Amino acid sequence: MADIVETRPHRPWSLEDDARVIEEILRDLGPLPEGMHRVDYELGEDSVGDPAVWLLISADDDWKPSEKKIEDYYRFRRDLEMRVLMSGINRFPFTRIV
Repeated sequence: MADIVETRPHRPWSLEDDARVIEEILRDLGPLPEGMHRVDYELGEDSVGDPAVWLLISADDDWKPSEKKIEDYYRFRRDLEMRVLMSGINRFPFTRIV
């Protein structure tokens, strides 16, 4: 049977430590894709009580986004979620457009 390899260290950080890491990730994002204005976050628990972070992307209302805009959003979201997953905090990222 193969060994399971942990890809990130889980640390017993406090809420303040998790907030600091998320804020650093958001600070290091660089320019946001067209139509996105900012990213906020909320720390809490998911529906089963596991630690979670909600990444709230403030964006223009666009009922008919171009294919490029949709691709840019998904690429941005995937990058943001991966940064959180690889950061070492023990919170699963959920993303919403607000």
